[in-house]
Order: sequence, then C-alpha cells, then structure tokens
Amino acid sequence: GIWFAWGRYTEARQGYEWASQAAEAIGDRRALAACLLDWGRACIEQRDYDEAEEHLSASLPMWEALADRQGKATSQYHLARIATEQTDYDRAQRLLAESRDARGQLGDVVGVAEVLSATASMLALQGSYEEADRLLQQALDLQEAAGAEHGSIATLYLLACVAVEQKALDRAEDLGRRALALCDKLQEREEQVNILDMRSHLYRRQNRLDLAQACAEQSFQLLRSMGDLVTQAQVLY
Repeated sequence: GIWFAWGRYTEARQGYEWASQAAEAIGDRRALAACLLDWGRACIEQRDYDEAEEHLSASLPMWEALADRQGKATSQYHLARIATEQTDYDRAQRLLAESRDARGQLGDVVGVAEVLSATASMLALQGSYEEADRLLQQALDLQEAAGAEHGSIATLYLLACVAVEQKALDRAEDLGRRALALCDKLQEREEQVNILDMRSHLYRRQNRLDLAQACAEQSFQLLRSMGDLVTQAQVLY
C-alpha cells in the first residue's frame, strides 16, 4: 500500500492498530490476520523487532485456522527477516524454506523469488557472496519474466551490494542505476533510501567523495520522514 511505498511507517502502525481493533470487534479473523501481518511489516521497517515478532507470530495460528497457506507463508517470510537481522540464521533458514515450499506449491512465482532474495541476503551477511549472487540472479530472472517491477528493485539493490563486496564496482553502479530508475518510475521511496545508501558506500570506495556525500544526505532526508532512527544513525556515521 501507499504507506509502505512512501515509507510512512508510523502512520501505518497506527492505522493497522485501529484496523486490527475493528476486525477483532466484528469477529473478522481473516481481516485481523491480514492487519497483524502488515502491522508487523511496518514495525520491521522501523527496526522494532520485538513488536513485529509479536504481531506476525499472532497471525500464524489465524492463517492456519483459515487454511490460508499464502497468508502463513507471507508471515513466515517476514519472521525470517527478523531472524536474519538478529543473526538467528538457523531459524531464518527454516522459516524461509517453509515459505518457499508453500509458495512454490501455490504457483506463486513472485513469492518464490522474494524468498530467494531473502535467502541470498542472509548468505551475503555470512560472506557467501558467490552463492548469494547466484540466487539473486535466479530471483531477478523470475521477477522480470513475471513483470514484477517492485520486487525487482530490492533484488537489483542486493545484487549491487554483493557486487560492491566483490569489488565489481562498475557492475554495482550499473545495478544501482537500474534500481533507481525503477524507483523513480514506481515512486518507491522505501527502496530508494537503501539504494542511495549503497551508492554512497560505492562512491566512497571510488574516492568520489562529493557524490558519496550527496547520496548519503539524500538518503538521510528521506529517512527522517520514515522514523527509522537506527538507519538514520548509520547514515550519519
């Protein structure tokens, strides 16, 4: 929704809290599960992992009771994101495997690509850049074949990050440029922040400090409207 595209996470958290209360009041379990899922997602974007875990975990038994495998797989995917951020890689791997299996059986190609990207991100954090690059390219091929431009942005960003770590700086710059072009086309601020931060690191490695400074400042200004204090601190550093 628009809250996520524009990075309005504080508003999203308030909105999904109200929506959850309304769904619970009228006994709509499917709406409640969906609200808890998106409420948890918004918490993740502001690095409030404890609250995100609470909402996402609460949605799981509801999806199971509804026999909604897609909803459960999506909640598992986001719980895996939390586990990855907290370096609980065994749990993240298990959740991602379950999410990928369910999405594959449901024919959700875009969802499978999303899981591949998340798995690659986890591998990159552990220094397995070649395997991460392979999975990301596989994910990008699936997304481009399906016309999933929003998902392609995050995958291009991760491919660029891996390229930076592999010192393939020209490739990283090209991937970042492609990702930013999609951000402009789709008016996607959330991913734009990440790409600008990556490009700042890239330009710093190339000793192009004016460009590095400009990207970092642009990223910081966007972050201020999102309420992500942790990433603001990182960009300031």
